[in-house]
Amino acid sequence: MLGKCGLAEDINECPHYIRDKEGCGADHTDCGFFRNPEIKKEITNQKEPKWFEQFYDR
Repeated sequence: MLGKCGLAEDINECPHYIRDKEGCGADHTDCGFFRNPEIKKEITNQKEPKWFEQFYDR
């Protein structure tokens, strides 16, 4: 699986980095710079109530 690497190309010294494809050739996803282009993160702007807010008198 080829994933995108979030580390800048000029400072990337990772042995798994493929410069031609600008991605990671390793099978792991433990790297902090690994980005899977197939998975989109859904952003929600809803605020979850804190545990103590249930005791507020509104």
